Amino acid sequence: MKVAFEERILALAGIVQAASLVNSAAKSRMVSQNSLDASLQSIFITNPDDVTQVFDGLQGISLGVRVLSDILDELRITENAQIIRYCTSIITLERQLSKRRETLAALGDRIAVIDEHRHTTNPPLLNDTIIAELAELYQASVGPSHIQIMGKRYHLENSTNVNRIRALLLAGIRAAVLWHQLGGRRWQIVTSHKKMLEALRYVQSIH
Repeated sequence: MKVAFEERILALAGIVQAASLVNSAAKSRMVSQNSLDASLQSIFITNPDDVTQVFDGLQGISLGVRVLSDILDELRITENAQIIRYCTSIITLERQLSKRRETLAALGDRIAVIDEHRHTTNPPLLNDTIIAELAELYQASVGPSHIQIMGKRYHLENSTNVNRIRALLLAGIRAAVLWHQLGGRRWQIVTSHKKMLEALRYVQSIH
């Protein structure tokens, strides 16, 4: 990826993918394992050469690209209202975290420790224990702030599923950090609607 704007859109698709997976997990507990793995693995990619490397290639972020394309192209706002709300909340939460330098430093240190822990297996695994550690880290980092998750009570009372949702919210924050690093701003989602859609189509055409 040589064009910064395309990279920025892929980072936004990363936020959308995390939000979409949270929505699915809360409503049905059924999520794409490949998309789940790619989103959670992205938390540990802190020094990438490009955005696609963060998500282990475009295939890893295909869900986010597809959902974002649907929202921008066909304006499926009502259908994706919950996902859009999660995205907005994730972006807001990341901005709040960006002002707490000590928390960010501690977050980075803890991610490195968890990454080392998961590398005790070969290949490195994202098992329930690692996901629980990421979920705990999310809670410790956001502090009193939180994102209200809407779904079926049965799924939201399942501890394994709750951990998965919280870990995905952390992945969404990681994507939001990347998006802002690449010049992404919330107002661009409205003002650069057509340009974003063109960028998504271009990315899909070359992969």
